[in-house]
Amino acid sequence: MAAAFLSLLAPGCRKDKDSSPPSVRILSPSAGSLVGIPDTITVGVAVNDDRQLESLSIMVADVDGVPIAPAVTIELSTTSAEVAVDLPLIDERINSAEYQITAVVSDGANDARAFQPILINAAPLRVRSTFLIPPADGPGIQTITRIDSSGTPSAFMSVTEISHAVTGLDHLFLAGTMTRPLEKVRISTGAAQQIMYNPGLWPSYFTCLVRDPTDHRIYAGGADGAIKGFTNDGAPILTATLPSGFRAEAMVVSGNALVIAAVNPVSQQHRVFRLGYASGAILDQFNGPGSVSSMAALDGTRVLLFGNAPSGGFIYELNLVGGASVSLRDFPGDSVRAAAAFEDSRFNLAMDSGIRRFDYQTTAVTTLIPGLVVEGLTWDPVAGHMLAAGGSSVTAFDPVSGAIVGTEAAPHAVADVLLQLNR
Repeated sequence: MAAAFLSLLAPGCRKDKDSSPPSVRILSPSAGSLVGIPDTITVGVAVNDDRQLESLSIMVADVDGVPIAPAVTIELSTTSAEVAVDLPLIDERINSAEYQITAVVSDGANDARAFQPILINAAPLRVRSTFLIPPADGPGIQTITRIDSSGTPSAFMSVTEISHAVTGLDHLFLAGTMTRPLEKVRISTGAAQQIMYNPGLWPSYFTCLVRDPTDHRIYAGGADGAIKGFTNDGAPILTATLPSGFRAEAMVVSGNALVIAAVNPVSQQHRVFRLGYASGAILDQFNGPGSVSSMAALDGTRVLLFGNAPSGGFIYELNLVGGASVSLRDFPGDSVRAAAAFEDSRFNLAMDSGIRRFDYQTTAVTTLIPGLVVEGLTWDPVAGHMLAAGGSSVTAFDPVSGAIVGTEAAPHAVADVLLQLNR
């Protein structure tokens, strides 16, 4: 009898299901507020619930919902409150753009969200490190020199073989020749980690290594036609293979595709392949004008190719929709060693005859520094100079006029200058 009596009471003792979500409102900062990096945002939030609040989380995210700083979570044990939370924004890699503050409050059974758009101004662009890269696969042990942000040079690391090098935000990426793999080397510690195997194909397995200026990802090509893509931290994000016999010479991202200039060293055929940006599948292919040393994307459908044919150097425009091509400039008897953009449609060329400027809008070529023969060109967006590396020196010059700003002696032979920027 007692058991029956208790069973009758049980439903009345059950806690009602909480189906009413709490409320949350962002009080500050106001919509559209401007924040500079570095700074700390104080976010004011009002929360309320008809029973009991448990937690409040606040974060700042980009338009895709990716947090740009760690979220802050606090515990609550009240039905209503006004809370102020400090969110430090100190990462200099954050770009100028619109972002969104998100506040999420929970009562344990239900969540509620509030959003507030803000504008962020990036930290001033600065050079964190400058690397002097020795010539590819030079004899003996070679040194890579790092110049820190104060201008102090030091030996960063020694290598027995090197074919290509690029910088990421926090890493130097180094590719070997016969045995050394593609490694990411953390700049702050010098710790190296293999990210792509080297099977040892003669004379050098790695044929191409670039950091794309659009997505800032790292792309590597192998002598067996392998194509690998990596994030700035060296995480793999793309695997593809070119048709048999072809190997990459240069790459660039254009729209929704990775565009690769390749050569078949046996047949001496030159092709340009358009690969799916995410899938790596070959979407299209076009005949190429010759050996390509550098590429630049004009927009989502057009790319420029800088390189050399048997008759001399060339600048070639390829339309990826339909494959129409235009020979913009030819340099009979002269070779294009390197090309670097300093504006969207203006480039400096390192040639056998010296340094030149190419203006895409007019297709005009202007000789800037005749007789200065270098191997690599690097645009320094902070100083507004082009850096030319060759021999045992680095020359800085104005990319428009060619006026030499200065020439610095290097502690060893240098074929390229790489910059590590803060974003």
